Amino acid sequence: MRQLQPAEVLLVDDDEDAATITQAAFARAGTGIQARVHHVSNGDAGLRFLRRLPPYEEAPRPHLVLLDLEMPQMGGREVMAQIAHDPELCYLPVIILSSRDDPETVQDLYRMRCSSFLAKPVDFEQAVRNIGTLAKYWLETVVLPRQES
Repeated sequence: MRQLQPAEVLLVDDDEDAATITQAAFARAGTGIQARVHHVSNGDAGLRFLRRLPPYEEAPRPHLVLLDLEMPQMGGREVMAQIAHDPELCYLPVIILSSRDDPETVQDLYRMRCSSFLAKPVDFEQAVRNIGTLAKYWLETVVLPRQES
C-alpha cells in the first residue's frame, strides 16, 4: 500500500502502558511508513470509531485495526465478531494483540476471521521490531481494499 498520505491505524486497547508502547514503537519502527495511530481504550469506543458514531463522526476509516483481546465490558472477541458481521467493516484487516497466545485462543480468533494474531512482547525493542514488521507488511507490502468514505 504505497500512498502519499499517512496510513490510519486504530488501536483498541484498555492498557494505557501497552498503548503508549505500541504508539512509540510505530514512531520508532523506522520503516519509512507514515502512520497516524488513533487510540481508544475499549471495545465500544472502537466500534463507535469504526462506525463514525458520536463522538467519532469525523474519524478516518482506518487501514488497519489493532485489537487487544482482553478488555473489560466489551472484549476483543465481541468486537471482532461485530466487525466480521458488519458489511461496512468486514473488509478491514484486524490484528489481534494479546498476552494470551495459547493454541485454542489463537485458533478461535482465526476462525472469527482475524487477519493476524500477535503476542504482545514484554520488551520495548521487540515491540519496535514487531510493529516494524507488521507495518511494513500491512501498510507497504500487501494491497489493501480501497478505503470506503
